[in-house]
Amino acid sequence: MAEKGVKFRYAITYGNITPEFQKLMLEERSKALDPYKKEAEKYGVKVLFWGHPWGVSENLVIVYDFGEKIEAYEKFLLAMRGKTPTTDDRTNLVLME
Repeated sequence: MAEKGVKFRYAITYGNITPEFQKLMLEERSKALDPYKKEAEKYGVKVLFWGHPWGVSENLVIVYDFGEKIEAYEKFLLAMRGKTPTTDDRTNLVLME
């Protein structure tokens, strides 16, 4: 259990790009993520940035700010099952002091 005043705030999600997303050019990928970002905002989750990471086996990373409301992030994830631009996701949560 986290100490009082210390809470999770950010999620860093790594995943493999879906075949549909892979076919898009960079500018098209940005546009394709717009509805995903808007959906996140409905749950109080903000997509801070996304990109192609180095040094990991996955080929897409998305960084979220859920404002210390991890439940909002969990609800967003459940709502987006099967609708994300990635598969085989894994997430690291950042604990803020």
